[in-house]
Amino acid sequence: MNSDSRDASVRSAEVTAMLQAAIARAQSQAIALVAGDYKLAPLTLAAMDDLTFGRGNRPDTTRVKIYARLPVGGKFTSVDQVDEAITAFQKSVPATGRSYIESGPTDLAIDNPDQYRGAVVKAIADESKRYAAMFGSDYGIEIRGLDSELYFKQASQTEVFLYIEHNFVIKPK
Repeated sequence: MNSDSRDASVRSAEVTAMLQAAIARAQSQAIALVAGDYKLAPLTLAAMDDLTFGRGNRPDTTRVKIYARLPVGGKFTSVDQVDEAITAFQKSVPATGRSYIESGPTDLAIDNPDQYRGAVVKAIADESKRYAAMFGSDYGIEIRGLDSELYFKQASQTEVFLYIEHNFVIKPK
């Protein structure tokens, strides 16, 4: 959300008013708004005080980055449907003064990615065992890095790739 009014206090007030309208509309349209600099958290009226108001593309603009979250599956079976819902939501939020909403690309996110850690570790262990088996039964493996953070990367419009940065060493038992 942005405003390019000349006065900084007016810009801030316009963005705040638009945020309040967006929060009210999001609940009625089953859209979850989230924001945060390092960790995304639900955007509520109470959480607005924690938002970082930054500059937009020009020095005389104010911008706040928020994200709309919609579940893929159920009502939304494709990213195109999610995009349409976000566009409709964006158009439904009234502008205040010179405020406006810019939207970016649609990305997939995972709620509680650590719930998949066990499956990722098992896949790593299975792969490591396959490689060790190529050297014969006198060889074993040592896997390092399994305590690292679980990452995910979007692989397609509806799939993500989960991984843990790791390495393994094959050595005699």
